Amino acid sequence: MKVVGFPTQGEVLQFVFDACGVLPRKYEKDESFDDARKKSTQTALRRLAKEVGQLDPNLGKLLVTFSYLVAGVLPAREFWAFGDVFFDLFDTYRYALRTEGTYLTKSETAKWFLLETAAPRLAISLAKHLQRYNVAADDLQVPADPFWYLPKQDGDDWKWPLERVMRWAYELAGTSIQRFHCPDDADLALLGKNLESAKNWLAGRNLPSWSSLLRNFDESFEALDRFRAKQGLPALPEQQKVSIRTALFLSRAATYVSTLVTKHFGTETLEEFCSRHRLVAECVVSDTRRVREFVHQLITCEQLPPSEWDRVWFEVVADYWEKLVARQDLMSQAVASGRLTADEAIEESRTFGGLAALQFERPDAFAPQHAIPDGFAELLLDGLAARKSSELSISSIETYRARLENRGLTETLPWMVPWLRVTCSPRLVR
Repeated sequence: MKVVGFPTQGEVLQFVFDACGVLPRKYEKDESFDDARKKSTQTALRRLAKEVGQLDPNLGKLLVTFSYLVAGVLPAREFWAFGDVFFDLFDTYRYALRTEGTYLTKSETAKWFLLETAAPRLAISLAKHLQRYNVAADDLQVPADPFWYLPKQDGDDWKWPLERVMRWAYELAGTSIQRFHCPDDADLALLGKNLESAKNWLAGRNLPSWSSLLRNFDESFEALDRFRAKQGLPALPEQQKVSIRTALFLSRAATYVSTLVTKHFGTETLEEFCSRHRLVAECVVSDTRRVREFVHQLITCEQLPPSEWDRVWFEVVADYWEKLVARQDLMSQAVASGRLTADEAIEESRTFGGLAALQFERPDAFAPQHAIPDGFAELLLDGLAARKSSELSISSIETYRARLENRGLTETLPWMVPWLRVTCSPRLVR
């Protein structure tokens, strides 16, 4: 029998740990998080995924552990932005758990959330928190393509984000893959393994843990700097190395997610995710431009010192998105009630950026993927009412089961009949 429902919060968090690849500790230098602590974290994740033990305390501890591990990877601004993007998506998922029902399997429910919620939400969250934490002040370099963190179709194949970032890193360093990982032939015996691993990762044959990926590139940075020193050239700038490490971490996580989506749902779903994400992200560009212009004007007019700039970014960005959300709620309610037409709502939304008008200009882009099956709501409510009825009996449950079968909803509400039988059993004993 197919399991209908949402993936548990523990299953989602386990997926996030796997996607970021921070638990394998083979090459890590952080002795405070040793192998024993890694194994206890893995056990806690498995228990949480199965909903064993207290949910909130255990979830909280694992979120703290996850934050600790990621904090050791990213620079401060990027870490805070990454954390808020993650919590935006995770809290949105938890809200769906509390407020949404599902008649789909766990896998199909995950697909529904991925396309209808995660794709647009990720685009908004990235734009919001990158500005909110003034990440641009770090002046880190990223690939020229604004969607470098997404997979890219290449004929019938895909170029995964990790491959794209690795090739960008070689270009940034001004060298080939061979000379990046083995700049000096004298080091071939020592670094040849790193070169072979890199070739495998580029070909998509396997995906390294974060610690393996980081060790490979750090050893290559050191070898490259030694080689450049022999030639009388300066070492690679530290800012360039930090840029590469940051992009590698994010692209590795994006590659894990992308390949898993393809494996479970097919390339069409991945294409749809990328399309929905790009649509929203391209609209948000005008919002971030408005915010940027306003902040720069404010700093200039108020003659604010650099020590105040981060605070201004944080407050202005938070205020902008709070007002945009409130305005969108009003517009949506007005259109739904007939007080405004869609065209009027579009015009009213012009005071904000392109995102405000998108849902009225392109309602097709946000159309639900699934229609509720005919009779689902009726039989769901009837089943819930029967469970509370004093007249619940084996015969009434069989009648209900037959109704499910006749409407083709046996697999859509598979838990209802067993639930009713369990409820009925104590009554029969009494």
